[in-house]
Amino acid sequence: TQQSPQLRLYSSDPALCSIQIPGGFLETSPMGGQFNIAVTPSATGTHCVRLHAVDQAARTLVAAWLVNIAADPPQIKSAHEIPIPVGAELMKRLVFRNESNQSNTFV
Repeated sequence: TQQSPQLRLYSSDPALCSIQIPGGFLETSPMGGQFNIAVTPSATGTHCVRLHAVDQAARTLVAAWLVNIAADPPQIKSAHEIPIPVGAELMKRLVFRNESNQSNTFV
């Protein structure tokens, strides 16, 4: 039987789009393999990241993906101004209300 290759995935910008695989290697099967990516944009606008799957034994590129990320600025709904005297400690409770009444599931 032929053994499935062990693939290692690389991101062109790990700070923007990191790959999460338990053990670090993607175990493939005839049906393919699964992995998760975490997108953490630090600036608004459109960003592109390349993901590469490399066969570690043969050192060849097996697959590549281009991920387009569009990040909008956050919507600030409220602001709090709290005067604090110099050298004093202050405990203040800030009320937060979630505007979304539904949960979001991204597939």
